[in-house]
Amino acid sequence: MSRRELADAVNAALDRIYPSRDVTAQYVDSRWVGKLERGEHRWPSEARRTALRQVLGAVTDADLDLYSPRRSDGVDAEGPVVVPEPGSWDEAIYLLREQWHLLVQNDKMFGPEYALMGVTRQLATIEDTLYGVPEALRPAVIRLAAQYAESAAWLHQSLNDHAAGHRRTRQALAWADEIADPTMTAWATYRSSQQWLSTGHAAQAIGQAEAALLHDTKLPRPMHAALRVQHAHALAATGEHQSAMRLLDAAHRWAADRYPGKPEGEHGSYCTSAYIEVHRGACLRLAQKPQEAFKVLDQALPAISRRHRQDFASALLIKAMAHAAARQPDQAAAAAHHALPIARRAGSRRVLHQLAQLGATVSGHQQLPAVRDFLHDLPGGHLMASDVELAAMRQAIILSSIGIGTTSPNPPVGCVILDRHGATIGAGYHRRKGEAHAEVNALRAAGSAARGGTAVVTLEPCNHVGVTPACRQELIDAGIARVVISVVDPTSRGDGGAAVLTAHGIDVETNVLPDETLTVLGPWLTATRRHRPYLTWAYALDGQDSHVAHEQLTAELRSAADLVLGEKTIEEGRPGSHAPQHFTLPGEPADDLQRWLSACYATGSRTALVTGGHHRAVLRDNLDCVDEVVVAVEKTPLAGGFAAATADLAPAGFELADIWPGGTGVRIRIRRPRISSARAGIAEPGMR
Repeated sequence: MSRRELADAVNAALDRIYPSRDVTAQYVDSRWVGKLERGEHRWPSEARRTALRQVLGAVTDADLDLYSPRRSDGVDAEGPVVVPEPGSWDEAIYLLREQWHLLVQNDKMFGPEYALMGVTRQLATIEDTLYGVPEALRPAVIRLAAQYAESAAWLHQSLNDHAAGHRRTRQALAWADEIADPTMTAWATYRSSQQWLSTGHAAQAIGQAEAALLHDTKLPRPMHAALRVQHAHALAATGEHQSAMRLLDAAHRWAADRYPGKPEGEHGSYCTSAYIEVHRGACLRLAQKPQEAFKVLDQALPAISRRHRQDFASALLIKAMAHAAARQPDQAAAAAHHALPIARRAGSRRVLHQLAQLGATVSGHQQLPAVRDFLHDLPGGHLMASDVELAAMRQAIILSSIGIGTTSPNPPVGCVILDRHGATIGAGYHRRKGEAHAEVNALRAAGSAARGGTAVVTLEPCNHVGVTPACRQELIDAGIARVVISVVDPTSRGDGGAAVLTAHGIDVETNVLPDETLTVLGPWLTATRRHRPYLTWAYALDGQDSHVAHEQLTAELRSAADLVLGEKTIEEGRPGSHAPQHFTLPGEPADDLQRWLSACYATGSRTALVTGGHHRAVLRDNLDCVDEVVVAVEKTPLAGGFAAATADLAPAGFELADIWPGGTGVRIRIRRPRISSARAGIAEPGMR
């Protein structure tokens, strides 16, 4: 209904409900409905509430989802609520509750850094209050403490301070559990799910989202919507795209703009239909459907309130990331450039950091004016990862490549240690399983100078003790103050190293140059995701020198593979390079290629190279097992020879990836699109 229609319906209901009374004094108009939507009429009279229940089909007043910070049974307060007796405990609780609403508005107007100062001060006051409050009022004060702590967690999240955000969330959950408050428990658990997702731990994010939904029946409607949006986003990060879309469809039933009446700032009040659709765009991007994401985002963006600067900047960033995924760097830069000043005004370091990461992604296209303009306005002072750290990460990526073909079943990882002043003091890489990891080798090279420094590492430090100690503990013991991570490890056991580092007060930065790191880690991540080796098929086109070309091609590629399968042999890519107690050669391949690859994976292989045309029939019948094909072509091949030899690969999802000269001709690489940063478990930019 429109406001006018709702007002007319309420007035008609008043006449029906009270036929023997003059209720004209209770009649409402469209302006009254507008004030009710904005929360200016916080608790209508009993007669008006009764009429509203009948018109809207609500059974109880709670179903109307109206807002009242404090009211007494039997008291009808039209307009502002009467302030309690001055100097009483009731007044203190009332003022602290009202102050929370003001601080939420401060976040929107002045940014999270300003709002956090007020939230922190008030939280300290509340904690002091807990020591002297009468027992009857203690639950109300504890709920306020949980509410302020959860708000502090969100503000720290906006400021990209993961350690403080996790700490405040745990604090909020402890207080909410103490008084068995389902609303605050659900909301703090929701916040925990966001934090797990923002650090790339989608499985933990799903678990927390599902835990929050256990309280569903006791929550206000907009919270129903917000919890489903978060659950959908976490599922999309693990590839559960259909389930994510169904949850987003369901969230619209409880969207905040469908149930007005709560003032802005209440839990979930930002979760409007437009907000839900922005997250649909984010999930479509994760599903590798950027074109559909553009359409959804273009429709949703105009409906995002410009007062919600962080949300608007995040939505633009999601659009920019979709353009980047569609290989449209100019449009990605244009959307990011639009978001940049908004994120600065909002004071959101989180969004600024993600914009900086996008800048690194498109930096190879500076010949495009839009990219050049965006990068020009993206000074290093707004990056969480500094220029020195970015350079160190690229050095670590190069170091990690030395371990290709020797580390399996472990990943190839590189690490660089910077001192307090940004100077490189140590570097290392992982050679093979059973030997020191990259972080340990780098720390040994750095020595005591590592204390207070920064570790820059291509893969999240491990959090489990196996053949070697846990790297996160080595970093903690060395006194490292900051850890910069490129790719979050989707195979982490338990909480993951980043979470433990954060819990120990170490500043952790994730998702730094992930797409560059995946040039080395991509095959290993693909293998661990599919539980079979990343398979390369290499052969030379038939021609005068095809045998020579085949031998040269095999020699060029074998050092990057754990296994090389020839006509009659199965060999290590680099003989004797793997740890024998963790790596063995599989048996002879049979016609069942899937089973043989599973056996290869079980014996430690993560990459395999099949050479020549001897296994052509089996491979062409099992193209879904092949990740890339490298073909040696003579300098003067027969016209159409390459096209004819690879004609059936394009429909199977392969695309041209690389061409380079070598030996007797050129090498042509075609492959399936490599695992992306999103599919590797790297988080989308969050909203709220």
